[in-house]
Amino acid sequence: MKSIATKIIHEPPTRESLNSLSQPIYQTSTFSFKTVEEFKQTRFNIYHHNQGFNYTRISNPTNDALERKIACLEGAQACLVTGSGMGSIASTLFTFLKSGDHVIVDTQIYDGTEMLFKIQSSNFNITVSVIDLNNLQALKNALNKRTKVVYFETPTNPQLKINDIQSIATIVHNYSKGIKVIIDGTITSPYLQTPISYGADLVIHSLSKYINGHGDVIGGAVCGKQTDINKIRFHGVKYITGSVISPHDAFLILRGIKTLNLRMQQHCDSALKVATFLQSQNKYFKKVLYPGLSTHQNHLIAKKQMTHGFGGLISFEINGSFTQAISFVNHLKLFGKAVSLGDSESLVYFPTAMSINPKIKKNTFIRFSIGLEDPTDLINDIKNAIKKTFHSSTVD
Repeated sequence: MKSIATKIIHEPPTRESLNSLSQPIYQTSTFSFKTVEEFKQTRFNIYHHNQGFNYTRISNPTNDALERKIACLEGAQACLVTGSGMGSIASTLFTFLKSGDHVIVDTQIYDGTEMLFKIQSSNFNITVSVIDLNNLQALKNALNKRTKVVYFETPTNPQLKINDIQSIATIVHNYSKGIKVIIDGTITSPYLQTPISYGADLVIHSLSKYINGHGDVIGGAVCGKQTDINKIRFHGVKYITGSVISPHDAFLILRGIKTLNLRMQQHCDSALKVATFLQSQNKYFKKVLYPGLSTHQNHLIAKKQMTHGFGGLISFEINGSFTQAISFVNHLKLFGKAVSLGDSESLVYFPTAMSINPKIKKNTFIRFSIGLEDPTDLINDIKNAIKKTFHSSTVD
């Protein structure tokens, strides 16, 4: 079996008839046919054999190349790419849920996903149980005959909690094989974690993050069995969300994937060094959260299911006031102040200080997305911010 580094470059085999080394961009909304019969046969093949193209909202050769690549890396039968990560999430949930259904959601999920569940719950008569999926007994107690989806992230963003994919999937499928275990794998990318191999039914990604890796594209993906992906493609996307990615964006993501293993390894190696440094500075930082640290409460689970490293995100609290936390962030020079993650550039996000909600409770919780810079330079930047914030002449 080939390594993931080789698969990233060479698998699956290209379908490009002109033998181009790079996947061409098929910048077209529709496809033209010589006869009515040819059109009808192609449309039949699309719906029944997943072959052919007639309209880009359903399929496109460039998008198809990206879908086959991601499915290969995830170890999935099929993949569907969409216009955004939220497009993938919404298209998937609206495909498999209906009025009266029950969903189990982890306590820590992306706030956009949380809002979607709140809207579904209030507008579409879907019951949502929010539980800590580290508590497997609570999961067992929450399952019932109306449960159709169990949804979670691992690691979570930004708290970096680790959920045990295999244990959760086993409990859910022992109760009912009809329940979909859906995981948002954005934080890891397929290089670090392949949830389907641990029993998940569907894996969702924001392609805007590590898979693309260059901060210039919005996109999403969902991977799983061919039958499930067909349902999402011909129901959730086609008739409900219309969350279609452009062929040009698919091309950019395909280009970004070619360096996925190199980038992810650098993100992981640098993040571990930065996290170790932050932990050593307990005078200035507290509750440093990184799955690669032995002090992380779920470190052993992370070690089991994250195969090449522990990701590029670090979260921590400033051991000081809210004003000091703002000062620390503002004095960082190599960290862009921004949302999102997984880019070549290191980013810092201070949720409560950067929120426009005046009612949000203030704290000093901060997230780093470690980029591809030299980790020594990042640590020196942090040291400089410490000195200016805490008026310290030296930092160990």
